Amino acid sequence: MLPSNVIYFLKPVWQVVFQLLDLLSNPHWLEPVGVALSGAGPAIIAFADNNFKLIARVMKETFRESGVRVRVMILNPTSVGVRVLEQK
Repeated sequence: MLPSNVIYFLKPVWQVVFQLLDLLSNPHWLEPVGVALSGAGPAIIAFADNNFKLIARVMKETFRESGVRVRVMILNPTSVGVRVLEQK
């Protein structure tokens, strides 16, 4: 069982996650192709054909307004597949 302070922290974060999923699912102004919740991180992935910077800004601001620090990245798809960029 999780300590109560951990549950208290997770509850607001998950509320923001679901708020953001609802917001990004609105096809009328952001036009994402799809939005998914991935992993236990949580990570939110938005797939889009355009409006990349706007979608990234909406994602970041939604978390910021709730006091959650996040990192937002705009990534390009690759046809190469998995490869090691750095080996330690």
